[in-house]
Amino acid sequence: MVDAARFGIELARARGCLIESTQFATLRDRGHDLREGAVLTSVSEVPFEMSYRCARCAETFWFENLAWRNGSATQWRLLEESRERAAIRCGHTFKHTSTFGNRA
Repeated sequence: MVDAARFGIELARARGCLIESTQFATLRDRGHDLREGAVLTSVSEVPFEMSYRCARCAETFWFENLAWRNGSATQWRLLEESRERAAIRCGHTFKHTSTFGNRA
């Protein structure tokens, strides 16, 4: 069973590492106002995927934890499905077709 306090600590660490990643900084540099989104875990306290949604254009960007299998959250990268959208500057146009948390 996952301990809620330990999970909270691990989640905060994971978010900190993700926010410090180069790809996250690049999204911010392209004008995206990223807000916390979904967190996917398995049988551990360490998340293996997290999403952040732009408050301006409503695009959702998914990141994967490359160090998840080792019990760490220090190596994050954009998932392939988010890379094309990440290459575009934020257009500040809210898209009503985007559904937060839906990876489809």
